[in-house]
Amino acid sequence: MAVSSFKVTGGEPFMNPDALAILSGLKATPGVASVTVTTNGSTLGRHADDLARIGVDSVNISLNAVDPDRYCAVTRTRRDVAAVLRDVVALKQRGVTVKVNMVPIRGLNDMDIVPAVEFSLDHDIPIRFIELMPLGEGRRFTGLGRDDVLAIIADRFGPLEPAPGRYGNGPALYSRIRGHDTRIGYIAALSGNFCADCNRIRLTSQGFLKTCLHHGHGADLAGPIRAGDDDAALAQRIRRIVRDKPSGHQFDCPATSVGGGEPMNRIGG
Repeated sequence: MAVSSFKVTGGEPFMNPDALAILSGLKATPGVASVTVTTNGSTLGRHADDLARIGVDSVNISLNAVDPDRYCAVTRTRRDVAAVLRDVVALKQRGVTVKVNMVPIRGLNDMDIVPAVEFSLDHDIPIRFIELMPLGEGRRFTGLGRDDVLAIIADRFGPLEPAPGRYGNGPALYSRIRGHDTRIGYIAALSGNFCADCNRIRLTSQGFLKTCLHHGHGADLAGPIRAGDDDAALAQRIRRIVRDKPSGHQFDCPATSVGGGEPMNRIGG
């Protein structure tokens, strides 16, 4: 068993003062093939040069609204979305691969789908729409399915066609608008269940190794490390955790969920 791809996630991972050192250490680790970052973009501008210098393989920016007022409402910040968009473009200009993520929610930000795609096309930056998962506050809202999102895009920009090949390590299925090369992806965790192919595990900021977003399965690693466990003991513990990884989520059956009420801002984006 070996882990060759790492994603450092937030909200905003750069709130941790050691984030850049962690990224540098991962990139320098033998056998590591890919190191990527997911950020809400709130401090992206001040770290762009460092991310290019470190050589991160990709930066995903959560952009759940483009309209300034809706952006502030969705993110619950006073951050200027125009500044975030400028930082995204500036990071791409430094040679870093960037992608934009949006979780489309009916009545909240679905009116921002078209403007977000316009930004994506204008700057040839891939955009992925992520199906809303009923975790924490997500249970209060209704997400838009892939067909709904693609219909909104096609109504404005014309027919879409499948985009060939894979793009990155994730489960997104990509399309593109006829006449454009920019990829438009959709990650369908519910309607397009891809659990059978999932090989991801997640280490939370509290040191808990979590094997499925929807389940509480996993184990604490921080405690054994602080207690002095050596690498062999930790490796054995991790193998045991991974062997017990659930076969799939059960979002359609909340009564069977263990840990499904944990909000994403505690798990990590």
